[in-house]
Amino acid sequence: MNRIPQPGTFYRHFKNKLYQVIAVATHSETGEKMVVYQALYGDYQVYVRPLEMFISPVDREKYPDVEQEYRFEQVFPGQMNELGKNGNKPATGNLAGYDQTQQPEEPMGHEWLERFLDADRPEDQLAVLKQMEGHVTQKELDCIFVSQYVAKDFPNLPVGTDELVLVTSLDHPLADQLTVSFADIDGQDFVLSADDFDYETGKLFRLNHITPNVRFRINEDYTAIKMVEQGFGITVLPKLLLHNIPFNVCVRSFTEHFRRNLSVAYLDTPELSPALDKFLTFVTKWAKECKLI
Repeated sequence: MNRIPQPGTFYRHFKNKLYQVIAVATHSETGEKMVVYQALYGDYQVYVRPLEMFISPVDREKYPDVEQEYRFEQVFPGQMNELGKNGNKPATGNLAGYDQTQQPEEPMGHEWLERFLDADRPEDQLAVLKQMEGHVTQKELDCIFVSQYVAKDFPNLPVGTDELVLVTSLDHPLADQLTVSFADIDGQDFVLSADDFDYETGKLFRLNHITPNVRFRINEDYTAIKMVEQGFGITVLPKLLLHNIPFNVCVRSFTEHFRRNLSVAYLDTPELSPALDKFLTFVTKWAKECKLI
């Protein structure tokens, strides 16, 4: 069974604490795979542990009485009610009989919307949207708001642009500047998502001959921001993503102003459904009234 943790999945440590995996990152110096995960108790600290250690069995010499086979074992949302609010498994609760090879069913189209609306935090909403991106290509969704790079094989209705900006820790030298140039970030330590070189950030680097020193590659933008906050490096992200973020970071515009194109990607069918046609007409009118296009 493949035990490589996936972003967004939940794991129980053998000491009965609950965690959520944020990303599997690659150490830029050694190439070692690292698991970035967050405690679901206390002050919700974020931790980094080598992947090999994360998926390793419990040391039976040190912990002979532990029932759990592995250091971390996956649990699913349906079983999480058995865990106390502080992350501890109640004495009467036992997940040992649960089949951990069983995977949760993929939500249907309307369930994606319900999951997005029920999300309490911006990072949770973002995670749902990222999961939904692939489903327009599987013809499960009629349309989705995306960057034009994400669904480039589909018809796109332009709805505006979004500026790419620099994100640094509060004590980073570049935080003292009101604006920064592309030359200022050349050679700097970076925390980037795994897709950045395929999308807008990579285009920004290539067009302006910037060679970033990529220390970490991860899967989630909010993980990158958290690592920037902790001083692991700087990053470049869309400005819209940074609205009301729960992190203490510094955001700076570039003097050269590099923007990404936003659009509604929709299914390429011989005839649009009446609902989708009306929705695209509304979006076009809204974008023009807001002077986004």
